[in-house]
Amino acid sequence: LNELDEDIKTVHLLDLTNDFWILTKTEGEQMSIRDSQGSTNIKNTLYYFGGQSPNDELYNDMYTANFEINEQDKKYKTIWNKEIPHKDSPLPPERSSHTCVSYKERYIIIIGGEGKRRIPLNDLWIYDTNTKMYSQVSIANNQTFEPRFCHSSILYGDIIAIYGGMQNAETTLDSFVVFEIENISDNIIDKGSCDKDKQEIHSKKI
Repeated sequence: LNELDEDIKTVHLLDLTNDFWILTKTEGEQMSIRDSQGSTNIKNTLYYFGGQSPNDELYNDMYTANFEINEQDKKYKTIWNKEIPHKDSPLPPERSSHTCVSYKERYIIIIGGEGKRRIPLNDLWIYDTNTKMYSQVSIANNQTFEPRFCHSSILYGDIIAIYGGMQNAETTLDSFVVFEIENISDNIIDKGSCDKDKQEIHSKKI
């Protein structure tokens, strides 16, 4: 690693009250240098999925970051951990420039992105942080949405809203897609079966 690489691997926290940045001490198994990863949080844990290396290698791994903050002693720590899926879990394809949202403080939903050979994706995956299982989502009534990357996604209640994005360097999208989550169960993949009990989401395009 050169000096620039070390700088990229640092983690800073922004103190919104006092309006300054704090450099944290890092511990644990930190994810490799990458960009365009998806991220979301469940409570005080940040989850990072996928992304691409400086050499354009795509990833489909997941890391978590937790923060220990001691204001009195001015000590700030980032603790990294690699999330290891269940041995029977399928894995989402590698991707970058996707989005992630969290649901019910347990599930992480991975949306679209740019896959191998720069092909835009329109798949949905759910990761259960309790069982460590991934499951590909099926959309009700065989509906779909335009493949995209570099889009925006938010979750409000049981609704996922996706806006915009790109299909290639010349084609941008202005479509707005809404999904309503209906039947995520406590056991995403029944008894470790990887090809059954796909989650169902209803969609409506505006």
